[in-house]
Amino acid sequence: QFKGDEFKYADELLKIIAKKDLISNAEAFDLSAKYSLEDQYKRITQTLMYDGYINMIPETNNYQFNSPIVKLWWLNFIC
Repeated sequence: QFKGDEFKYADELLKIIAKKDLISNAEAFDLSAKYSLEDQYKRITQTLMYDGYINMIPETNNYQFNSPIVKLWWLNFIC
């Protein structure tokens, strides 16, 4: 679904979450700046949430994988 820098951003974001268990909303936004995607950041993270990859923990404003199985798959085959 994502192409170019949007794909690179989403891929790196998911790799970070898989390795560290979570990423803060602020860190995810800062990462989007690396790809000059500050304007698309919210749409991309919402798409990943809608597609079931990640969710936001409201109390901490951190993103994490929805499924531990998908997280393990990402670690084993993507990272």
